[in-house]
Amino acid sequence: VFKVLELLGEPWAKDCEHVPFGLISFADGMMSTRRGKVVFLEDVLDQAVERIDKIIAEKNPDLQNRSEIAEQVGVGAIVFYDLTRRRIKDWTFDWDRILTFEGETGPYAMYSHARFRSILRKAKERGVAPCNSIEEIDFSALDNEEAKSLLQTLEDFPNQILRAAEQYEPSIVTQSVLEVADKANRFYNAHHVLVEEEGVSRTRLLLVQAVTVVLKTGLNLLGVAAPEEM
Repeated sequence: VFKVLELLGEPWAKDCEHVPFGLISFADGMMSTRRGKVVFLEDVLDQAVERIDKIIAEKNPDLQNRSEIAEQVGVGAIVFYDLTRRRIKDWTFDWDRILTFEGETGPYAMYSHARFRSILRKAKERGVAPCNSIEEIDFSALDNEEAKSLLQTLEDFPNQILRAAEQYEPSIVTQSVLEVADKANRFYNAHHVLVEEEGVSRTRLLLVQAVTVVLKTGLNLLGVAAPEEM
């Protein structure tokens, strides 16, 4: 292929690189054209959307635009799980692991984004906005282990993106997204965001806002949607 591009005179042909990747297998055997066991991606994605739609219907039956969100989460779950594994590694397809909303999965990362977007909407309804300048920040509101650990991970996010690009390794991005989601949820479970002290609320809302920006950026870089609600 590279030689053909060169013969065609494409100026960018010399910059192309072959990036190898592993094989995906199903529980009943490898996907193989020789064995007549081809699994079409379209069928896998359709089934993922159908399964996620049922899960969402149970968890949040009143959710608006459920079919649209199920499409985003179902497709995103497949893409995210594939990219969670190191590019060169083989892995076995497992619906239960891919579609769960817990652990190192796309649905967990997407749900985390939706959860923190919901906090920002709730704050807006109450007339409370994140700090918009460093002078407004109440640093005492972030003087705890969970906030400090989360801030360090957010700060390191751009470095992880660069590493992923340099190594052609998207799993670095997925792991970084999962780390942000995990630490953000730990912070939220340990500390109330909307409290009586407005300065504390606005400061913690700023942190929540930063989390949503990083999660959405990371998910989008992977080709995964970041639903506003789930």
